[in-house]
Amino acid sequence: MALETIKNFEEVDLELAQVYAGAWQLNVDLKAFFFHKNDIECVVNEGAAVGVRFYMGIKDDGEIKCPDMMLVGVNENNEDLINEKGENSRIYNFTLPCPRTCDNTSDLYIHTGPGIIGSAKCGLPNEGRTPSTPDVCNIKGYEIVASTAETSAQNWQNTFDLIAVLFDKDELIAIFDELNVESMRVYFGIDEDERQRIILVGVNANGIDQTAGENDKLFVNEIPLCTKNDATSCDTKSMLYTL
Repeated sequence: MALETIKNFEEVDLELAQVYAGAWQLNVDLKAFFFHKNDIECVVNEGAAVGVRFYMGIKDDGEIKCPDMMLVGVNENNEDLINEKGENSRIYNFTLPCPRTCDNTSDLYIHTGPGIIGSAKCGLPNEGRTPSTPDVCNIKGYEIVASTAETSAQNWQNTFDLIAVLFDKDELIAIFDELNVESMRVYFGIDEDERQRIILVGVNANGIDQTAGENDKLFVNEIPLCTKNDATSCDTKSMLYTL
């Protein structure tokens, strides 16, 4: 079972995680998103945030539809810390989605998606991405204009039910520590009750998911995700909640 400090997530067996991930990947080719512990700490330290929220998006450039993952800090009132005007939006897209940065050998990489989004033209793996270090934050180069983020979020929400994923900062760091990694990949899943789930897996320095070792662990969410049908973990007043 999960540590006491990890209250909103529970450990899950690989076999069940594969069922969840496979059910999601039958219909959507955005399988997961990848991020680094130090980048998360930079976001929460910048705005004195108590959590972070990841929004799904689609960058639409004509016929090319590229998956987008956007991250914002969240305050103690569950409000997104966004500056809607000017260039300093505090919305970042340093998170790397799969398709783009994948571990194709992973036990959680089950199906090739139906091609709704995702393209080889969307960018090379890790293209231009330098993670932050404990001493230097490298997130400002990945800050995007609020209106651009809003359009990307709306493109996604016009088609899909899942809107965003919320993490408490202390819990997320505790999971990093429990997995004993500096990077993490979060896969999307659907459980036997048709609930949308996420699966957290540690990633080693070579970008490989840590799923197969004797001491490797997987975590799934226990609290509801932000969806069109359940706003429990949403900020419905956020500009990135476009419904």
